[in-house]
Amino acid sequence: MKRFLIISLGLMALLVGTVACSTAAVTPTTGVKDSNYTVKIGFPTGAKDTLAPDGPDLWALEKGFFGQEFRQDGISVEYIPFLGAAPAINEALAAGALDMAVIADIGALIGKASGLDTSLVSMGNPNGTSWWLLVSPSSNIKTVADLKGKKVATVKATAPYFYLLEALKAAGLKESDIQFINMTIPDSEQALKAGQIDAAVDGNWMGVKMLNDGFRSIDSTVQTPVGRGTTVIVARNAFISAHPSFFPRFYKVRQQAVDWANANRSAAFDLLVNNDGGIARQFLEPLYSTPFNFDQALSADVVLRIKEGESFLRDLGITRAPVNVDAWINQSVVYRKP
Repeated sequence: MKRFLIISLGLMALLVGTVACSTAAVTPTTGVKDSNYTVKIGFPTGAKDTLAPDGPDLWALEKGFFGQEFRQDGISVEYIPFLGAAPAINEALAAGALDMAVIADIGALIGKASGLDTSLVSMGNPNGTSWWLLVSPSSNIKTVADLKGKKVATVKATAPYFYLLEALKAAGLKESDIQFINMTIPDSEQALKAGQIDAAVDGNWMGVKMLNDGFRSIDSTVQTPVGRGTTVIVARNAFISAHPSFFPRFYKVRQQAVDWANANRSAAFDLLVNNDGGIARQFLEPLYSTPFNFDQALSADVVLRIKEGESFLRDLGITRAPVNVDAWINQSVVYRKP
């Protein structure tokens, strides 16, 4: 049974194996063979049955590439979806219930600023996420400016929240000008359908499905591109110290998955469709470039965008402690292009 966590349910105890294996890779710092453990990787989702983040993580999991790389060493990779988005993921990282996370840069920055002992190790998706600000088909709301005094929902202190604030700013509004409702994306979709709220932020395939169902977009990351953000991969420093040799192998598998997807584009989309609740393929295809681009490098441009996000959070008072993004990058295990 697929497992998912939400912040209100708390955290489950997660066990890590400790038996040695003679075929395992050797950890450079200790000379000890790296073997027999499970890597717990969290990611945000709008549906409890999502297997892994769309893209290389999903393809690698479904095609068995992780097993091919790690099985002989008794290492397994497990992806855990979180409906509670970044706040729930950060709580799980703090509790040691996760080793890594594929998460929006905004959420990762908030966690780091709050004291999480994590490092930034690679990009998850440099293109971030497509977001839409949706209203019901019968709504009289035509523009973002029309949201003044209206009920608008998304998850506070997350990537869609960042997008919403940027969209409001472009229209000359602030959060205080609307009735902000802190609500998960699945709950906000239901609330919008029931007429309980006036607008909601939705993204990726979930947003595309809502558009297909007739809901109208009054703004998107096409009009407000800064709101796309980036998706990063972070890891707990305790995990990095214990298993530094895991990371280059992990990056290799993710690149193998992208290479496979570009050579088998139709099959890659079949897996995306299944992961995204069976949404029609024609609605997914516009979300992806040709060829698929999931560059894992923390390029100078990407780092600059993360720094801009860090300044944005402090300017709004969402975070108080500054995050030194350059120092946050763990140079010992960071992804490096071959």
